[in-house]
Amino acid sequence: MLRKLLILLVMLCAGLSMAQELPAVVAVYQDANGAVMVSHDGEALTLIESVPEGANVKASISPDAAFVVVMVDQVHLNRFDYPAEWEGQMIGNLGLMNRLYVFNLESGEVVLERETLLNDYAMDYFYVSGAVYATLLDGNVGASWSPDSSRVAWIEDTAESEFGHLVMFNVADGSLTELDATGGVPYDLQWSPDSQFVIYRAINNFGTGAGYSSTGAYIVLPDNTTHALSLPQTERTSKDINAYGWLTNTQFVFSMFSPFAGASGLFVYDAADDSLLTLVEADVELLYSGIDIQPESGQIVVTVSDLSGDDVMGTYLYRSITSEPELIYNQDADVAVFLTPNLIYLYQYDREAPFYGIYHIDTGELVPQENLSGSVSASSHGVMFNQGMMIQLDGTQIQVPGVYAEYIHWLSEDVFVSFHDGSPDIHMVNISGEIQTLTLPDSKILDVKGQ
Repeated sequence: MLRKLLILLVMLCAGLSMAQELPAVVAVYQDANGAVMVSHDGEALTLIESVPEGANVKASISPDAAFVVVMVDQVHLNRFDYPAEWEGQMIGNLGLMNRLYVFNLESGEVVLERETLLNDYAMDYFYVSGAVYATLLDGNVGASWSPDSSRVAWIEDTAESEFGHLVMFNVADGSLTELDATGGVPYDLQWSPDSQFVIYRAINNFGTGAGYSSTGAYIVLPDNTTHALSLPQTERTSKDINAYGWLTNTQFVFSMFSPFAGASGLFVYDAADDSLLTLVEADVELLYSGIDIQPESGQIVVTVSDLSGDDVMGTYLYRSITSEPELIYNQDADVAVFLTPNLIYLYQYDREAPFYGIYHIDTGELVPQENLSGSVSASSHGVMFNQGMMIQLDGTQIQVPGVYAEYIHWLSEDVFVSFHDGSPDIHMVNISGEIQTLTLPDSKILDVKGQ
């Protein structure tokens, strides 16, 4: 019955009128019986008939919706009922395994199957009874696809390092490359837009909320060799970075992590010549959420915290990485986000009188937004979101029930899809507010992409 309902819903979605501009989707999900399924071209295919009880399942669909990586982990951090007598024992002796699959989504064929934990991996219990703990497991957030869908990377256990290492799979030629371990769990992978480079943080301790401990940041080159980035160091910085992304195919923007304001200094690493450009000195405290990049125009907005002094505090615009910074707001904005290449959304927290504004780069005008209130999340696609509401640049507020900003994935400049754990609903919405909802009863949605 579920399959028939799914097929009907996907066919309905595929048959939407052109005026709605809402595409069909490919969805990977786990059904009520534990099977891992995919809806594709109006049909439901079974990828995995069943997974072991208690296993954690993750999925990551390639950007072109041609392949999916499914990870079935029997050893993970979310389980609190492992028997006490298992502590210290090797998972191979306990009959446990963490397994990864790469599937061709059109045919359902298994392209690759791998174990991601070694058989001699030992169970290590945390202070909460029955839960396992390890930095390797903490950093295992799933697979990461290159933007062109040619390669995918994930973490595997290795005898050489307790933190594991990256494995790269090329779906075009079927080649598999195990990269050298780098003294920390490869985390927060950042692919360049042209898929030639990937930068990651090497985390050796995820801590308890006050920040991560890192051994540095590393770049993977097109030939799959890896080397450390030369990071600026001061007495107040760690070896961990805040990544803001790629400004161009070779220029990567980051700050050093700071426990005071969240970030310190602002830098541009260029993979073309392995060089580092300093925009803001490493000892200047910045607000992490007050920094954003605009790759289309090459602009950067950066917020200097009041911890750095009133004479430099404020939110600044760099029109390019070679231009002088322009003060656009004389306060340290808690949030600064590009809405378009010409508009920046600014939010300043104040319990009595919070400030919401939009800065117009072409005119230099900062326009207060008196119609906004509460928590507002801005999107680089020209709209803002509040719970269940989409706000257009002209102030028009459109109800989008069940849609939350933190679960939005843009399929194009005009259309996004929204889904989240605990809900069987997949919402497809365009910026005019037209919405189509697919409901998969008694299912856990793992990933969704547009066709």
